[in-house]
Amino acid sequence: MGNRRAFRRVLSIIAALAASLCVGLAAEALTDFDLDIELIDRCGSAITVVVVNDSGIYFTGEIVITAGLAYNTSWVPEWATIFLEQSFGVLTFEPQDIAILTFVLPDPPLVQLDAFVERRDVVWTGYEDFDPLCDYVGLDVIAGGREHAFAFLPLWPGVACCNGDGPFCEDFDDALGRPWDPTGGTIQEIADCTVGIAVSTEKKHGGRPYYQMMLGTNSRELAQLTACHFGAFGVEDNRRNWCSETISYWHREAGIPYARGLRNDTWLLDWQIDSCGKLRRFYQTEELLPSGRGRWIDGAELDYEDFQPGVNAPCPGAYVLIARYDPEEYDTTLEQCGSFVEFNESSHSQMIDTMTIYRNPDGSVACASATLLEGNSGSPARVRDDGEYADLLCATALGASGACDNANSDEERKLKKRIVGFGIDLDEDGNPIYDKSRLLYEDVQPGQCPCVQTKSREPAKDDDDVPKLVAFAQDAMKHGFRISSEPAIPGLTGIPSGLESSHWELPQTFEETVITIDLLNVHPYSIETIMLQWGNQGFPTDFEVLWSGSDVADPSDDAFQPAILPWFLISSDCGDVQWDPQVPIPAQLAKKGSDVRHIRLRFPSGIPHGMKLLELRVLHD
Repeated sequence: MGNRRAFRRVLSIIAALAASLCVGLAAEALTDFDLDIELIDRCGSAITVVVVNDSGIYFTGEIVITAGLAYNTSWVPEWATIFLEQSFGVLTFEPQDIAILTFVLPDPPLVQLDAFVERRDVVWTGYEDFDPLCDYVGLDVIAGGREHAFAFLPLWPGVACCNGDGPFCEDFDDALGRPWDPTGGTIQEIADCTVGIAVSTEKKHGGRPYYQMMLGTNSRELAQLTACHFGAFGVEDNRRNWCSETISYWHREAGIPYARGLRNDTWLLDWQIDSCGKLRRFYQTEELLPSGRGRWIDGAELDYEDFQPGVNAPCPGAYVLIARYDPEEYDTTLEQCGSFVEFNESSHSQMIDTMTIYRNPDGSVACASATLLEGNSGSPARVRDDGEYADLLCATALGASGACDNANSDEERKLKKRIVGFGIDLDEDGNPIYDKSRLLYEDVQPGQCPCVQTKSREPAKDDDDVPKLVAFAQDAMKHGFRISSEPAIPGLTGIPSGLESSHWELPQTFEETVITIDLLNVHPYSIETIMLQWGNQGFPTDFEVLWSGSDVADPSDDAFQPAILPWFLISSDCGDVQWDPQVPIPAQLAKKGSDVRHIRLRFPSGIPHGMKLLELRVLHD
């Protein structure tokens, strides 16, 4: 469909106006057949135009407005790019009479965007794009089927490839149309929708995994909008390995074990966990909390003589943590032979897709195998579904032979990573969440389960941060985070998590307004960023985000430090551009993370009408 560098924009970024603002727009107008059109107003996606009868005669006829895509104001939209045709019925115009028409401008379908790309790139059209930084929506008012008037609304940005790896960069891999908004009844069905998504472009960890798995955008259009904002507004994007982010994303989309995936609103105030160690810590912490939604099973606890999926053994949908293991290394912490080395650098996150339990003639378990789903695997790094463990016990440290005496075979040394343990998602009643149709049973065949447990091994101790997280969560569960405001705003309970029931619908105020969140204790994790998602109505453009690490209930104003917000307004060749409210706003704290107990939102000029905060994420270092 032509050069993918061309820009398939949605009209939500037209002029990048905040949807809460109804702003008069200047648009070039052409007079044709004695009609004139003036584009006077845009409020969100609502467009208002004035049509003037510049002729000296009366006119009666049907008024129709069409909208299509154009490269500049010299070319009217071709029929193949038209995505709106709306009739306003039969109107009568006296000489110099006017009609005020208001209509909603929808997002153009991909078929029209593809046509727009194709026509710009083919030579036979004769088009010359004199201003490649700007493209336009062309509005055509048709009166009586023959009288035309045109106006052009600039699109921002005019450069297709944003941030070096946006969806419309030439080498962006869209994974053969895999859906950006995955659906399914189980987490594996969600994951299946993402298989094949791979890094692309020259940017490390760039392309679709960055925008979908790491940032959580659920449409190609929003990914492009985000890429263009990050590139134009000076936002520093934090790209990294994305295996754990993929696990987190699948959980968010599946709504397990909590409604927002791993976010629990007591100690984890974000749906995304960005490392293998933190995922293990999540399950270890949840296991110790009353009504916790997770269970951690160390690899050393695996026992085929007492194998209960989801209870003391993995099950379909279980998280799998693997890391580099050296059977010759002495573990000084556990005082035993064999050690997981370079844990943070060598670990990797996986998830069990299906699991098969092989049974002996007497019904006892001989062994268990598993197929896998995983992100950031292979070359190029991608989401895969072709991994497997023929014998789970063999894949743990329990299946390693040798004991600090170099007795392990050369063949075994090739297996550089072994299973550290498994994370089990639990429902509100403490039952494991898994698709029972993916748990299979077969009779064992000769030679099918060759692995023999050669030694016992002590399970690893809980992470050092787990007791701190448990204590923090217990306080939050007992007392609830304290949210105060000045002047008082009723109904501010809980931190917006993205669920509709948690949204803050803020009333209009005409004086300085301050909202303060007290987490009751300094969070055990260092905080790096506070991410705010406002509603499509817009956001107050002069608000501030402040934070304090003071471990007291009511710190002084001097104890608060400002977070760094991006610019909300920039100048481009297409005019002034405002931050679009669809894109979450990052408020950056100290680069390496900061101790935080209080988060404050300050609105120096008050809160405009209709403001809604949908989600506040606390991103950990």
